[in-house]
Formats: sequence, structure tokens, C-alpha cells
Amino acid sequence: LANALSGADPSAALADAARRMRRAAGALDATILIAIDQGEEVFTLAEPAAARAFLTLLNAAMAEDLPFLAVIAMRSDYLDALQAVGVLSREPEVVSPSPMPVERIGAVVRGPARLADITVDDDFVAAVTADAGRGDTGRGDTLPLVAFLLARIYETHGKADRHLSLADYDTFR
Repeated sequence: LANALSGADPSAALADAARRMRRAAGALDATILIAIDQGEEVFTLAEPAAARAFLTLLNAAMAEDLPFLAVIAMRSDYLDALQAVGVLSREPEVVSPSPMPVERIGAVVRGPARLADITVDDDFVAAVTADAGRGDTGRGDTLPLVAFLLARIYETHGKADRHLSLADYDTFR
């Protein structure tokens, strides 16, 4: 399949792959979802030629006579790059979720920590929430910054004692 897909016209290989997937699932009329998370990595990690080849193949899979549906989750600041590649035969349908309310930061901190058996001081959560609220631009860019910060604090302080304190947070303020 990989060799067939890398050819000049991958339509036949895509149609064959779709038939086999549908048959294996026992759903001969099924739509086949292609889910792509962190789609911006096509532009940040892949070589330009590889990115173009990937998007060309994805575009071929979206042909009207094929049963594929692609959903790409990506940062909105890379939408222009996606459109600029020039291989998409139709304009992507853009769905922008609302930014996460700052009030939910506590759950974002506590939920994963609980699952990882890490204790978190209430004043740690309060400080992260307050700082996230001060940095919130309304564009939805707070959550990635909070995630980055939490990962750094965990690696620096929480990994050893499985606990996050306000003192740990203060080292990054």
C-alpha cells in the first residue's frame, strides 16, 4: 500500500484500502475517519517536501468518490500555512472551539495530577489560576502555556516527591 500511495495517482490504492477497511469492519457503507492531532507538526517537524507529499495524499483521500473524512486538530496560527501549501482542492472547514474558561484551570491541574498520584497544594492551584487569568488574551492561548509550565514544574520539582507546592511554582514566576 505504501508504494502504491507514493505513486503519481494514489486514488486506486486509496479506494482499495477503503474497500478492505470497510470489509474488515463489516460496514460496507461506512465513512472512514482520518483523525490527525497536532496537525501543526506537519509544518514544524516535517521537511517541506514531506509535508507537501502528506497533504497531497490527504487531499487525494478527500476525493468525492472516496469514503474518507479528515479531521485535523491544529493550532489556529498554522491555518495560513495549511492553506498556503496549495495542494488542497477545497477550502478547509474551520471550527474554532471557544477558549477554555480560566475558572477550569484548577480542574486542568488537579485532574491529571490525581491520575498520576501527585498531590497539589491548593495555593499552587490558586496561583496558577490567578496568573492564567492575568495572561488570558481571550484567544485561547492560556492552556498551552499552563500545560508547558506544569510539565516544567513537574520535571524540576514534582517528579522526585510527587508533590507540587506554591514554592515549586514560585521558582518559575
